[in-house]
Amino acid sequence: MDGALVQLDEVMDVQATIADPQFKKIGEASYADADWAAFTDLGSRIQVTAAKAKDFSKGPEFDKLADQLGGKAKELSAAATAKDAGAASTALTEMKATCKECHSKFK
Repeated sequence: MDGALVQLDEVMDVQATIADPQFKKIGEASYADADWAAFTDLGSRIQVTAAKAKDFSKGPEFDKLADQLGGKAKELSAAATAKDAGAASTALTEMKATCKECHSKFK
């Protein structure tokens, strides 16, 4: 395989692999430099994979959730740049909720 994500399951696996460890940090009062770097990476990657998920669209509601996830990932990146723990935790919480909502409807 050339590294391209060619199935929705692959996109979801990539998202879970990079997001799940960061979701465990929701609610922490402060974060270390390594966390900020991980949040920046997560935000960037999820923006890309959320856009890619729409290639496998299951309709307008699916696309809306993919866009919502991408938007929350952008918020996470901004929070990481600002080193704003509250905003980072909120973005992670909302990303996780979006994942759960989409999975409940489309998995």
